[in-house]
Amino acid sequence: MNNGSHYVFPTSVKEGTKILKLHNGQEVYVPIEYLQKGDFIKTGNTYKVITIIGKMVVYNSGNQERTKDCLYHLTKKNYPELFEDMIVSSCTSISVSKSMHNQRNNTAEYLKHVSTIEDKYSLLAYLDERAIPYEKAGTYTMYQIAVQHIGNSGNNGNNGMYANGLFVGTVNANWLQTISRMTIV
Repeated sequence: MNNGSHYVFPTSVKEGTKILKLHNGQEVYVPIEYLQKGDFIKTGNTYKVITIIGKMVVYNSGNQERTKDCLYHLTKKNYPELFEDMIVSSCTSISVSKSMHNQRNNTAEYLKHVSTIEDKYSLLAYLDERAIPYEKAGTYTMYQIAVQHIGNSGNNGNNGMYANGLFVGTVNANWLQTISRMTIV
């Protein structure tokens, strides 16, 4: 989207974020923009094939107000799992073992439910007090992927992925293709 837009979509990571994939039998972190449909990424305790990759240019105001319309900075200091800081959209699902009652209620209010991935709660970045509104104004290329989901939910299932060492949510293929407004690459 262009500079005037304030639309930041769920569960997206900034270009340059490294995703854990399987390559020649080895786990390696690769910048998300280099992933391809058909690559296998680690989703918890297993590997799943990427079915769709989307990207979009979004505008970040640089405002320090905690809203759904800005990007968030996740730091190694606040997220020990990270090996490198990461920039995510406001609605990126961060998997947490436990969620504070108020944050869970706020997540449920926004999503109409609290989802779990691999037995962990999904906590939206803008509701996670450890996430800091990203102070740099400008346009940024954000990415999201959908992986093959086997089971009753078909293309509507969500999974997780390791991004810079942190387990975050992916989106389902139907949402990515029909609702996200992302360019499919």
